[in-house]
Amino acid sequence: KNYHVWAHRQWVLQKFNLFKGELKYVESLLRVDIRNNSAWNQRFFVVKNTSGFNKEIQNREVEFTFKSLEKAPNNLSPWNYLRGLMAQNGFNVDAVKRLAAAILKKDPKCTECLSFLIDVALKFPTVPSLQTAAKMCTDLKTNLSQIREKYWEYQEHKVKSKLQELRTSN
Repeated sequence: KNYHVWAHRQWVLQKFNLFKGELKYVESLLRVDIRNNSAWNQRFFVVKNTSGFNKEIQNREVEFTFKSLEKAPNNLSPWNYLRGLMAQNGFNVDAVKRLAAAILKKDPKCTECLSFLIDVALKFPTVPSLQTAAKMCTDLKTNLSQIREKYWEYQEHKVKSKLQELRTSN
């Protein structure tokens, strides 16, 4: 879990094109410690530098990530991995929202899932998704994550601004 070691490993992989077996290695690290943020980062690096993130690969990665989230839904690392996937072209936002909804059904207080869905609403804004995101912000700041109240107020402001922007543009 040492940043410098991982950076060197990535340099070696790129310089000498040694990616064969790296994804399986990273999967083995995640089987041992699903919370290993460095391994999640390495997974993104490997996929980006080998297959890339076409639709099929994105679907595989989303499936892998949500299987991991079933084991530890409040683990920030896979949620951040999904944020990285969300930045790729062709991201299947509807499928991810459905999978995240399933996590919330099992654990309605999953703050990491709620936070992710707020980010999804801001990246792919619709009036209904932003309205839901605003309610999530309120719930997070008043009930679920009061220690981060100012952050949730900031997020709520962004959500409401985006909602106003959407309403005035239509």
